[in-house]
Amino acid sequence: MINFIRQYKKIFVILADLITVSVIAWLSFFLRFEGSIPNGQINNLTIFIVFSLILNLPIFYWQKLYHFTWAYVGLNEFYRLIKSTLITTLVLTALIVIFRDSKYITGFPRSIIFISAFLNIFFIGTLRLSKRFFIEFAQGKRDHGQNTLIIGADNLAEELARSVLKNKRYNLIGFIDNSEIKQKNLIHGKPVLGKIKKLPFL
Repeated sequence: MINFIRQYKKIFVILADLITVSVIAWLSFFLRFEGSIPNGQINNLTIFIVFSLILNLPIFYWQKLYHFTWAYVGLNEFYRLIKSTLITTLVLTALIVIFRDSKYITGFPRSIIFISAFLNIFFIGTLRLSKRFFIEFAQGKRDHGQNTLIIGADNLAEELARSVLKNKRYNLIGFIDNSEIKQKNLIHGKPVLGKIKKLPFL
């Protein structure tokens, strides 16, 4: 059952990317020609949409952009998106240069490729991060659960804080750490409240 749900989510994301990449290809032409795509560019637009789909989706899959958990989407996934877009941009540029004298590609504006790359990063990145933003917003609104303090303010404490913040049973109040320089620092928006000796008074 769990595997079925995972596959369902993956298919949903792939379909969303398919639609997004197609719209981005059209929008790139729309912006390049200031809102009026010439009839002579319709063939180029069609070819660009097809090649964008053929290249983007397999490269996204290769870069494991469909192997993630929504709640943990972060900079690593965003880096892979930029890397994927860069690879796609280089391949598309090479194809346009190679086939520029072909009867199938006439007057193709190279700027389209770079406009598309920027829009890919912006829109697909937003799509990937949207649910995480929603989850973190919901967590910020949450005022129930067992009040919780984390002892320590190091990397392990930061990882533990992520898990606690995603668990509705707990309400993270802050951190306790003996380091003087960490006092009053914020980790995921939660403060270091004091040293361990202060624990009985919290």
